[in-house]
Amino acid sequence: MKKILFLFLCFIHLSSFAQDIQILSKQDSTEVPYVDVIYFANDSIVGGTYTDEDGKVTLKIPLQCNTIEFSTMGYNTVKISKKDLNSVIYLEELPMPLHEIVLTSSKIKKKKATKLGYPIKHKRYSFNVKDGLEVVTLFKPNTQNQRKLYAFLFYLTDKGFEFPDDYASVFRIVFYENNDNKPYKQIHIKDEKQQVFTINAKQYGKIKLNIDRLNITLPQEGLFVGIEYIGFMEGNGKDIQKNIESEEESFKQPSISFLKQKKAEKTYIRWKFKEKGKNWLDTHAYKNSLFSFLKENEHFTPAFAIEVY
Repeated sequence: MKKILFLFLCFIHLSSFAQDIQILSKQDSTEVPYVDVIYFANDSIVGGTYTDEDGKVTLKIPLQCNTIEFSTMGYNTVKISKKDLNSVIYLEELPMPLHEIVLTSSKIKKKKATKLGYPIKHKRYSFNVKDGLEVVTLFKPNTQNQRKLYAFLFYLTDKGFEFPDDYASVFRIVFYENNDNKPYKQIHIKDEKQQVFTINAKQYGKIKLNIDRLNITLPQEGLFVGIEYIGFMEGNGKDIQKNIESEEESFKQPSISFLKQKKAEKTYIRWKFKEKGKNWLDTHAYKNSLFSFLKENEHFTPAFAIEVY
C-alpha cells in the first residue's frame, strides 16, 4: 500500500508543477491585472491561464512545459524558464503608443445612440466559451462622421443549469485595428481593469456593457470588437477558476449565442492557450471544418452589436 501511495504521489508531482506567483510593475511595484500566462514546450503552446485582478495566480504547469510567457498590453513580454521561476515576476511598462490609440475628445456632445451589428437575442445555436477564447467581429460606421463607442452587446446562455448566486463569469472586451478586414494591433487601454467585466449568472441573457468611459471612436475603416473569456468566479468573487477538464464541470462555462447570416461582416476566433493559438481563424473561411452544419451561403456570426453616438 505504501508503494502504491508513493507512486501515486510521484505521478501527481510529474503531471504538473504548482507555484503561487504575482506579477508586478517594474516601475512602481503595483499589481498588473489579468496577465496572459502561456506554457510552452519549446515553441509549442501546451496551455495557459490568467492572473487575477491583483496579478496573482497559482500556476499548474504541465510536465512537458519548459518555458512560461507572461504578457499583457502596455508591458514588455517576459519568457522565463520553468526552473528559473520566482514567486514575483516584474514586467516593464512600455511607453504609451499614442499614435496607435483611437481617442475622442472628452468634450464630445452626446447624441442619440445608434445600434450597429446583429440582433441580440437567444438562438438555438450557441458556442461554448473556454478560457483564452477570443471572438471579434468587424464593425464599420454607417456615416462619414466618426462615432464614439457607447456600449457593447452580446447574449450569454447558461445551458439550462441553475447557477448559485455567488457564481459569475469574467470577460474582457477587446478592440483590434482593422487591416485589410483582419484583426491587427490591439488597441491599448491604459487601465486594463476597465476592460474586464464580471457577469453574475443571474444576469445571463442579453448583456449590455457600457464602454463610453474607454473613450474610443469607430474609425472609417472599422474596428474589430469582441470578447475574451478569462474564467469564472465562485464564493469569494475574486479567485478566478479556470482549466475545466471534466465533462461534468463544463456546464460552468457559458455559451455565446450566434446567428446564421446570408451576408455578414468578418468574424475571427482564436484560442490563446492552444497550439497555434495566437493565429486568428476567419470563421467564414473555416466554416467547413468548424461549423459544418452551415450551408454554402451561410456564415457564422456572433450575436454581437455596438451602440455608437
